[in-house]
Amino acid sequence: MKELTFTEFIQSFVAFVMERQDQILTLLMEHIQMTLLSVIIAALIGIPLGIIISRFTKLHKPVMGVVNVMQAIPSMAALGFLIPFLGIGLVPAVFMVVLYSLMPIVKNTATALLNIDKETLDAAKAIGMTEFQILTRVQFPIALPVIMAGVRISAVIAVGLMTLAALIGAGGLGYLIYSGLQMVNTNMILSGAIPACLLALLADYLFSQIEKIVTPISLRVGLALPDSKEKLRLLKQKRKFSLYIIMGALFTLLFFITFSEKATEGKVVSVTCKNAPEQFLMANMISDLIEDRTDITVDRKFNMGGTQVCFEALVSGEVDIQVEYTGTIFASILQQPLAKDSKYVHDTIKTMYKEQYNLEVFEDWGFNNLYALAVRQETAKKHKLENITDLTRVADQMVFTTSFEFTNREDGLLGLRKVYPLKFKEIKPMDGGLRYAAIDSKNCDVIVANTTDSMVHKYNLKILKDNKKFFLDYFSVPVMRAETLRKYPELGDVMNILAGKLTEEIVSELNYRIEIGEESPENVSKDFLRKNGYIK
Repeated sequence: MKELTFTEFIQSFVAFVMERQDQILTLLMEHIQMTLLSVIIAALIGIPLGIIISRFTKLHKPVMGVVNVMQAIPSMAALGFLIPFLGIGLVPAVFMVVLYSLMPIVKNTATALLNIDKETLDAAKAIGMTEFQILTRVQFPIALPVIMAGVRISAVIAVGLMTLAALIGAGGLGYLIYSGLQMVNTNMILSGAIPACLLALLADYLFSQIEKIVTPISLRVGLALPDSKEKLRLLKQKRKFSLYIIMGALFTLLFFITFSEKATEGKVVSVTCKNAPEQFLMANMISDLIEDRTDITVDRKFNMGGTQVCFEALVSGEVDIQVEYTGTIFASILQQPLAKDSKYVHDTIKTMYKEQYNLEVFEDWGFNNLYALAVRQETAKKHKLENITDLTRVADQMVFTTSFEFTNREDGLLGLRKVYPLKFKEIKPMDGGLRYAAIDSKNCDVIVANTTDSMVHKYNLKILKDNKKFFLDYFSVPVMRAETLRKYPELGDVMNILAGKLTEEIVSELNYRIEIGEESPENVSKDFLRKNGYIK
C-alpha cells in the first residue's frame, strides 16, 4: 500500500471535508444540541441535589454513593440497558450523558456550600438573615464559582460521551467516527474527532468565562477593587451583561438548532442498519427504492451499535425496516440449533418472526455473506494453511482477532470450537475495520472476515476453506414491522425488487468502492440502482 506524504494526507483530508461539509455541519449541530441539552438538564438536577445534601448532611453519603455508582457503570452497558425502556435516538442518549454528568456538579455544589467560612455564616445570622436569605445571598454567591467549575467539567465530559449517541441512532459526530472505524477511513474518523475535540475546548472556554464572571469581585484573584461605588456598580453591571450575553447565546443556539429542523410530514417510515459498510449500502438501497417507487419519505436511522440494538429498535417500534442476514436471525436472535438447509432457515425465521415479534421477513436478495477465517499470505505459505483444519495444528502459536459478536455466538466462535479444536495463543476481540489494520500491522495472525468484504482483497489476505462446512448461510433479507406493512401495503412489492438479483461478486465490488474507493454508501447505492434500472 502506498504511504501518503504529510502534504498529500492534508490535501486528502481537506478534499474529504469539502465533499462532506453539509453532512459534517449537520452532525455538528446535532452534537451541540444534544450536549447543551444534557448539560442544562444535569445542572438543573445536580445543583439542587447538591444544595439538599449540603443542608441535610445525613443524605450526603447515600446520594453521593448513588451518583458515584452511576459514574462507574460502563457507558455502552448503560446504553444497552436503556434501549428497551427509552428506545433509540435523542432521549436515551441525553439520559445517559446526564447520568454521567451529575457527579462533578453535585459534588462541587455540596463541597462548596459545606466549606464556606463559619464566621461568615455567623455574621449573616447575627444581622438577622433567615436561612433562605443566607443560602441565596451569602452561601450561593460565594459557592457559585466552584459550582460552575463542576458544570464546566460536566460540559467537557458530555461532548466526549455524546459521540456514543451515534450507536443508538441519535446522530452527532460519533456517526463519522464509528463509520470511519468500520471502513478504516482516517479522513472520516478525523472529520468527526477534530470537531468533537474543538467543541470540547470551546465548551471548556465558554464555561471558564462564565466561572470568572460569577466569581464575586472580592474573591477574584489579581483584580483590584474599584475605588468608588460608582465604578463598583458599573463593574457589576458589566459582569451581569456579559453573563446574560453568553447564557442568552447558548440558549438561543439550542432553541435555533432544535426548532429549525423541519418536521417531516405525510407518509414516513424509518430504516436502520448496523455499523458496517455493507449494512450502510443495503440500508441505502432499500431507502432509495422506497422513495423512488412510492410517495413515502424515509427517515434514515443508520449506524446502530449492533444486531441486538437494531432488533430491539424494530420490536419496540422505534424503526420500521432493516436488512438483516438469515444466519444472524436464525442462530443469534432466535437461538435455533445450527442448520445448513437455507430454505429451512428462511422458512423458520419467517414463521417465528411473525409469530413471536410480529415482524415480516421477505425474500433474500441473492448474495450469501459467509463468515470466514483469514490469514496473511505469508502466514498461509509458512504453515501450509489451506483450510481451518490446517489451522488447528498451529493455532496455539497465533493471535486471533474477532468481532465482539462473533466471540459470543453459537454460529461464531462458541460453535466453531466444537467443530474445529482451535486453541489460539490469544484472542483479541475488535470491531470493524480495525481487525484488518491489526492483521496488516502483524498485531494478530488470524481474523474473522466475511466473504464479501473488500478489505480481504485490499490487504491481500487468504480465506481458509471451511472444510467441515460449519458456517451458516447469511443471505441478506429485508425485515419489516407487520404493522408498517398493513399501513403501507405498497412496501411489500418494494421489499422484493432486489430478490435474487445481487451476487457475492456484485456486493463485493460495491463494498470495494465504499471501503477502498472511499465513495459514500449513498452515492454507490444510487449509482448501482440507476445503472440497473431499479430507480429513475
